[in-house]
Amino acid sequence: SIHHQRDASFRTQVWEYCKSDSLKTDSETSFSYHFQGARDDAKIDFPVTFIVLGTTVPDPECQPHVLSPPIMDALRPHLPFVVQQDNFWLKYSSLRDGFSMRSFLSKSRISQRTIVAVETMNGDIIGSFTSSPWREQGQGYYGSGEAFLWRLLKPQNVRVETVQDQFQLESEVEIFEWSGENHNVQRLVNAKSDLIVGGGGQDGAIDGDKESRHGSGLVLSPCLTRGHSHSCLTFGSPSLLQGEMFEIANIEVWTLTPVDNLEQAEKVELGRHFVFDQGNFALA
Repeated sequence: SIHHQRDASFRTQVWEYCKSDSLKTDSETSFSYHFQGARDDAKIDFPVTFIVLGTTVPDPECQPHVLSPPIMDALRPHLPFVVQQDNFWLKYSSLRDGFSMRSFLSKSRISQRTIVAVETMNGDIIGSFTSSPWREQGQGYYGSGEAFLWRLLKPQNVRVETVQDQFQLESEVEIFEWSGENHNVQRLVNAKSDLIVGGGGQDGAIDGDKESRHGSGLVLSPCLTRGHSHSCLTFGSPSLLQGEMFEIANIEVWTLTPVDNLEQAEKVELGRHFVFDQGNFALA
């Protein structure tokens, strides 16, 4: 429809609106974004700058992106302090890489900290941040208290009149941090099972257990075309959208990197993966 095309155009224009003309990168797959002014919630008194790796503007294979520079900037104060100034790296896009849990895992399996961003067919934008790599873990939960769930306050299909309105819409994000009530942070048995963020009541309780009044905060099906969200004790969160079930239009997985080009980012990630994979860093 004309309305949908206009909204998609505004979403693309937001990327250009944020882009810094004064910053140059040495890779055609990297773009710098410069946010003018201070951000009160982060107590930053200088302009915020970060680089986006792994995609281009325009990038017809991935557009419209789920995560945008305003959403990235809104999420940054809630990330672990050690990565708040890192750059964003697109590892997986269902539009580009296919709707498949195996593809999701192959693209992101060695990325330690990841942001999963989901756009539903109704235009809702929801997601999670976790600090442990997504991997076929078998039964049981894993992950850390750095994790959180998040959602855009208004759907992307809300009518806007200007690119500035679109920017403002994408800047309003609600965060649900780890509550400490249990340790059911993330779970993925294998590539044929649901991906789960948060769940159950007591530690280890699975979504749907009769004794639990709570469910999982975010669940994605193995085919990555459907999902659901329930009130979740792990994050003290309500369902992330109206109606617990949803169909998926696009999913992205982003990671964070301290470097500013893909070649260096890949080397750093492989090095970290080798160290933590070969070493004995399991917590007692």
